[in-house]
Amino acid sequence: MLYYGRYVRNESFVAFSGVLLLYAMLRHLEVGGKKYLYMLALAQVLHFTSKETAFIYTAQALLFMAIYFIARVTRKPWDGKKRTTAPSSSLW
Repeated sequence: MLYYGRYVRNESFVAFSGVLLLYAMLRHLEVGGKKYLYMLALAQVLHFTSKETAFIYTAQALLFMAIYFIARVTRKPWDGKKRTTAPSSSLW
């Protein structure tokens, strides 16, 4: 028990902070507000202080957020009348 216990001594903290990170991130996307951002920051702080896997969890969360952002931007309907061209009278 002692031999294997030394490998899993901080896994419970990692699991807790990972679940808290996922919950706070998804709730913030659903509801919004500062409360879930603070919870997300707390989860990140706990995870970074307990184990090095926080870098992997953070990379996965950022990758998810990037894909979510791209999906939301591309779903927005395109209005052909509004173009992003420069105006005819420029200041230069």
